[in-house]
Amino acid sequence: MQDSEDTWDIDDSSSFGLILNLRESVNTQWELIYSQQDSAARLNSASQPASQIDIDVQLLQIGGTYQWEGDRIRPYLAATLGGTRLSTPSDNDTFFSGSIGLGLQIMPASRVGIRLEARAWGTLMQSDTDIFCRTGPEQNLCAVRVDGKVLGQVETIAGVVFRF
Repeated sequence: MQDSEDTWDIDDSSSFGLILNLRESVNTQWELIYSQQDSAARLNSASQPASQIDIDVQLLQIGGTYQWEGDRIRPYLAATLGGTRLSTPSDNDTFFSGSIGLGLQIMPASRVGIRLEARAWGTLMQSDTDIFCRTGPEQNLCAVRVDGKVLGQVETIAGVVFRF
């Protein structure tokens, strides 16, 4: 395989997901979160023509939230652990990941409200990890070689809350 100093940037894009919470106590909840993001990685290279790889990022994590006291508006802290799956049209890899978030749950009615949140995601990768590789009798090729330990993302979330 041929190494290169070229870098790839993952484009900003929208995501969608689902968060399920199960009340543990007045201030704590268990949380299961799934998020899906369709994006692209673009090559930053002075020596090669522009190139792009379509990437899907899927996160599935479990954790919890702590909500501070409040009548209609409750600030909260969320933390989760789980996995991140990075997929291209030809390959996919799964890595251990976690997140931490701060948010507000606004409940103008007893059963329906709004959730506003900022969340940081961290996906752990071994240094010099090769991802999206293809091997065969004629060539061994990896689209991306990660030189670092954490792939980080920051996301803002707005959603509707339904209580049952």
